[in-house]
Amino acid sequence: MLRARVLSAAACLPQGRPDLARERLKSVLPDLTRVLGPGHPDTLSARLLSLQVRGEMGDIPDRLTAIRELIGDITPVLGAGHPDTLAARYCLAEWLNGDGHPDDAEATFEDVIATGTEHLGPDHNLVLMARSSLTILRHDRTGADSAVIDDMTAIVAAMERTLGPAHQTAASTRRLLTQWQSTQAGSGA
Repeated sequence: MLRARVLSAAACLPQGRPDLARERLKSVLPDLTRVLGPGHPDTLSARLLSLQVRGEMGDIPDRLTAIRELIGDITPVLGAGHPDTLAARYCLAEWLNGDGHPDDAEATFEDVIATGTEHLGPDHNLVLMARSSLTILRHDRTGADSAVIDDMTAIVAAMERTLGPAHQTAASTRRLLTQWQSTQAGSGA
């Protein structure tokens, strides 16, 4: 029943209802903690989802501190290479970049990619998303140079091979690559 309540909250996100997801998670987290314990993998996963939703909604005064605390709680239980640990670290990298710390974000993305590749494989969705985010960060710094275009081309090919060309992540990344290629062609580079 508790897992179903978490899944019900998660189902709100693709429907564009983060507010409802936040409320459902807020309701189930105390029950998860009471029944399963604060260190249970299901409790930690729900905390991660709740933190991601609240952090994106601006509902946490210091989201960087909050995600770092969760990473400190989740890593000893699940391990550094677990998808939830890597997802928390990926979230940290995104928020570091969004909060004006691109150097720290770049280092965190690189670490997520290295650890994820070692534990999950190079074509895992989380690894591919981290590679894409790192390439976008580098594009934002240098523009659409040939190295950035080549990196994103390889990422799109891997996404289409593993996720399928119609997958939302693959399709949006392909559209971004096409924009970069058009910009590069238009500038005569």
